[in-house]
Amino acid sequence: MAFPVELYQPVVGYVRDRVTLRNLLLASRSLNVEAEWSLYFKFEHVHNAQTQVLFLQRVIDCPRVARHVNSYRFEIDWRTNLDSNHIFWKLLPQALHAMGNLKILQFRTHGGMPINGLLDGCTFQLEYCHWHCHSDEMQMQAFLQTQRKLKSLSLGGWDTSFSAPSNHSEQPDLREVTGCYGVIHAFLPGRDITHVRWVPDLDDPWDINTGLDAEGLAPAFQKLKFLKLGGYFMRPHLCSISEHLTSLVFLELMGYDKV
Repeated sequence: MAFPVELYQPVVGYVRDRVTLRNLLLASRSLNVEAEWSLYFKFEHVHNAQTQVLFLQRVIDCPRVARHVNSYRFEIDWRTNLDSNHIFWKLLPQALHAMGNLKILQFRTHGGMPINGLLDGCTFQLEYCHWHCHSDEMQMQAFLQTQRKLKSLSLGGWDTSFSAPSNHSEQPDLREVTGCYGVIHAFLPGRDITHVRWVPDLDDPWDINTGLDAEGLAPAFQKLKFLKLGGYFMRPHLCSISEHLTSLVFLELMGYDKV
């Protein structure tokens, strides 16, 4: 008896192993469509350089496949050998341009070094943008101006001398922000941010005497319902901001404060 076509998607969608999905894709025409969609819908945390290159090349060569890609996550570390001359760096911007339906982007170069121009000309509208390269403020200022459907933003760094993009009203769904004090200082005011993951950087202020603008951020702090504060480096003492956390429901403190 033939397997009902309408059941292919839920069955194939349950498969997570990429080798199995590839085999299903090649098994029959009936399975090909659903297996291809599942195989390319999410491409996340793949640290094999050759696999990355094959994926990017396929996305570039086949517009149909490019339209399937919903999520691309890749933070480069010691597990992936990608020197400056590797073909990956040529393919990546072309592939990102092709992923018109991308909704989730998470990216970090090795060591978090800046990478100018990578997002220029991209047409996708992200819901989740996790950009963990530092010193990329100018690129991200321009890019974020184009992103009107953002729900969650995580940035690897943001110098306090840079402001956030001014299109507050054009990002009505942005509720979650993650980053250091520079990110908090730039992106909370004027927005309805309710969830914050504050990860202090090495040179972040820890109280008002070292530059923490608690009063200026007070209206934004009063909207917070969820706050995770702390990380690798010293964090502000909770007393520095606690009087403004009038709507807070969840609080998690990590690391250590100045005291």
